[in-house]
Amino acid sequence: MKQIAIDGRQLSYPGTGLALVTAEFLLALQELGYGEFISVFIPSQVNLTNYGLENSDIRWIPVESQYPSWQHWLARAATIPDQIERLAWAKAVVRKQKELNLTARLFIPYLYNYGKLKENIVLIPDLIYRLVREEVLDTSRPWWWNLRYKLPLRSRFRDWEEKQVLHANRLVVYSEFVRDFVTETTGISRDRITLIPLATPSWMETEYEQNRAPEILKTHGIPARFVLYVGGYGSRKNVPMLLRICGKIWKLDPTFRCVFVGLTPELLQSIFGVLMRQELENPAVRSAIIALPGLDNRDLAILYRLAEFTVYPSLSEGFGLPILEAAAAEKLCLCGDNSSMKEVQPYAQYRIKSEDEEKWRDRILHFWQNPAEVESASRDCAKLVGNYSWQDSAKRLWEILQS
Repeated sequence: MKQIAIDGRQLSYPGTGLALVTAEFLLALQELGYGEFISVFIPSQVNLTNYGLENSDIRWIPVESQYPSWQHWLARAATIPDQIERLAWAKAVVRKQKELNLTARLFIPYLYNYGKLKENIVLIPDLIYRLVREEVLDTSRPWWWNLRYKLPLRSRFRDWEEKQVLHANRLVVYSEFVRDFVTETTGISRDRITLIPLATPSWMETEYEQNRAPEILKTHGIPARFVLYVGGYGSRKNVPMLLRICGKIWKLDPTFRCVFVGLTPELLQSIFGVLMRQELENPAVRSAIIALPGLDNRDLAILYRLAEFTVYPSLSEGFGLPILEAAAAEKLCLCGDNSSMKEVQPYAQYRIKSEDEEKWRDRILHFWQNPAEVESASRDCAKLVGNYSWQDSAKRLWEILQS
C-alpha cells in the first residue's frame, strides 16, 4: 500500500458539509483497514471526538498556519478572510511536508491545489458561486458600508484557485451535475474527473436516541406536527422565499408549523440575514415558523424522525445531503428541481422548481393536509439510502490515491 495524505483543514468547521464529507471518508477508509497508511494534516484546534476519529490508526499531523494581523484585518475589510486563511494554510502544509520529508500523494477535499504539486487529487464540491450570486447588500446601512461587497476580490481569488486546480493530477466530484459543469466552465477534459458520490451521514443512525424525543419537543416548544427545514442560510438556499410561503400556508391553515434549524437572532442581524428579516416582519410568517438555534447531531437525528416531512427549496446544490438525511429517517423531502438534486431525488413528483412560489405553497399545503400521501411518499424516499455507500465511495477514492 502507498502512503497517502489528506488535507483535514475542513475538520475545523464542524457542522459544515465539507467537514462531514472529510470525516466520513476518513471513517470509511479506517473501517476498510487503510488507517495505518494515512496521514492527515489538521489545524491544531480540531477536536477529533466530534467525528469519532480519536482512536483511529490514522497519523494526525497538527499544522499551525499564521499570517500577520494586518493581513487578517485587511482580509476582513475586503470580505475575503477565508481566502487569505487558505493561502496561509497551504503554505504551512507545504512547509510541514518538507519538514517531514513526506512525499505521499495529497487528497484535498476542497476547490484548491497547493502550487505545482501535480500529484494532488482535489475534490471540487461545486461551483455554486458561478451559478447563484451571493447577495449581501444591506439597504439599511449607509451607502459606504456596501462598497466592500462590490469589490471583485472574492471572484479574483476564486478564479486564481480554479487555475491552481488545473494543475491537479485528478479531480473528484460527487455528482454528474458538478462534473458536467466543471467540464463546461473550466475546459478540463472529462477523463481527468472522477465521480465519487456521497452517502447518508452516519450520525443519522449512530446519534439517534428515540427516548429523547419528548424532551426535544418540550425543550424547544415544538408541536406534535411540523415540517422541517435543515440546510443552511446562504443566498442559494432560497430561505426568504420559504419563509414567505410558510406565512401564506399559515393563512390557509393555521395549524401549519415549519421548524427552521439554525435561524438565530445573530444570523438575522448579520449581513446575510437582511432578506430574512424583511420576511419576518410579516405576522403570518412569525406565526407559521419556529426558529431554533443550531442543534447537535443527536437532536437533528430526532427532529428528522419526528417531522411530517422536510423541505429544501435550494437554487443549486453540489449534492444535497439533506435529501439523504431525510431519507435515512424515512421521510419525504420536497426539494428543488435543479442541479444535483435531480440525481439524488429521482422521483420527479417530489421536486419543485425553486422559483415557483405558488407551486411550493400548494405542494407543501397538500402534503400537510394529506398525511396518508406523506407516508407513501416517505416509503419511496427511504429507498434512496440504498443507492449510496460511504465504503463504496471510499474504496473508489482509495483506488485513485493508489494509482
